[in-house]
Amino acid sequence: MKICEEQLKPEREKYVRKSLLGEQLGYMDQTPNGVDDKESDRNFLQSIEDFVVQKAEDRANTRKRLGLPDGMEKPKSAKSRKSNKGKLQSFLGRLP
Repeated sequence: MKICEEQLKPEREKYVRKSLLGEQLGYMDQTPNGVDDKESDRNFLQSIEDFVVQKAEDRANTRKRLGLPDGMEKPKSAKSRKSNKGKLQSFLGRLP
């Protein structure tokens, strides 16, 4: 989860939400003052995070059903951490 947040942070910084008066608003602010042409970009980035969270929760639930540790803790091997981080970086690198 932390890897996902770290990887999405620079992308989210590209789409800072500002009011009509130039004040910074919350990232997913839905007030009329916060709607702009970057709405779909923000929603897409949020959908990536939602997808990753859902997959992690599904994996944890499956492991729990099988009597294994939930797997939500930090990976023990650097190789596993790099592999997951690399896949997400590769995907995000394809974004415009």
